[in-house]
Amino acid sequence: GFFGTNCDKVWCPQNCSKRGTCNQGVCTCQPGFSGVNCANLTNPALCLSNCEAVCVEKIKKTQQSGVHTASQLDEAGRKSKKLCVRHCATNNCPTALTSAAAASQKTTLAGLKTLQKSSSAMAVHVHDTPDDAQENPIWW
Repeated sequence: GFFGTNCDKVWCPQNCSKRGTCNQGVCTCQPGFSGVNCANLTNPALCLSNCEAVCVEKIKKTQQSGVHTASQLDEAGRKSKKLCVRHCATNNCPTALTSAAAASQKTTLAGLKTLQKSSSAMAVHVHDTPDDAQENPIWW
C-alpha cells in the first residue's frame, strides 16, 4: 500500500521485520539478514553487528537444527531465549566476530566451534531439546 501526504510513499513488507530500512517499498536488510522482509538469517553467526546473541539448537524429536536470533526464539516461544539474552548482555561480542566473519565458516556446529575458539567471547548455546536448554546449557 501507499501512505504519506500525497500517497507517494510505499509500505515495506512487515516493516522489514525491524531488521532493515525501508526505501519506497524495498527493504535494505541489516548484515546477517535477507529476504523481501529481512526475516531470513543469511549466515550462522555467533554475534551479529548489534551484538544480538544467536542460539544454535538441535531438536532430536524432529531431527531439525537451525540458528536463531534471540528475537526469533522469543517469537517461537522457545525456553532457550533467556539464556541467549542473558549471555549477550553479560558478554560483549568482539567487533570482529560478526556475520561477515561467520560467512567464511561452515554452517555446521564444528564450524561454529572453530569460530568461537578464535575469541574470548561466545554467544552460542547448543542443546538437544528446548527443555534441555534450561536444565543443562552447554557453554563452549
